Amino acid sequence: MFDFSFPELLLILVVALVVIGPERLPRVARTMGFWVGRARSVFNSVKRDVEREVRLDELKQAERDFRKDTDLGLDQDVMKGTEGRSARRGSGGARTRGDSGAAGARPSIADDGGGGSAADSSAGSTGEGRQGDDGNT
Repeated sequence: MFDFSFPELLLILVVALVVIGPERLPRVARTMGFWVGRARSVFNSVKRDVEREVRLDELKQAERDFRKDTDLGLDQDVMKGTEGRSARRGSGGARTRGDSGAAGARPSIADDGGGGSAADSSAGSTGEGRQGDDGNT
């Protein structure tokens, strides 16, 4: 921190001995040592806090980058999955669950032109089609 050579320290001690006196010099030296130690402690504490904050900021930045990369990767995976499904639907070879043309499949309410809701058509796809509120088929 400060660059003091031995002759400079010797000069400071001689001046302090003359100004303060030999009877108070040990007490002043102890007090000075205490305050220098406390100043070093505070300085080291602040230094550790600053380093901790810098590391925390670096970790937060790394987390943001990681989330951005994973979100981008998930978006690409979703897009790939969506493209694959739309290609299969567009082929015309596969039938969906609600198709009434499948062999042995029961037509749902939506298939008979009655204007059934999506819930009715999904119920029909599982074989539990309803014709009325009483639950009879």
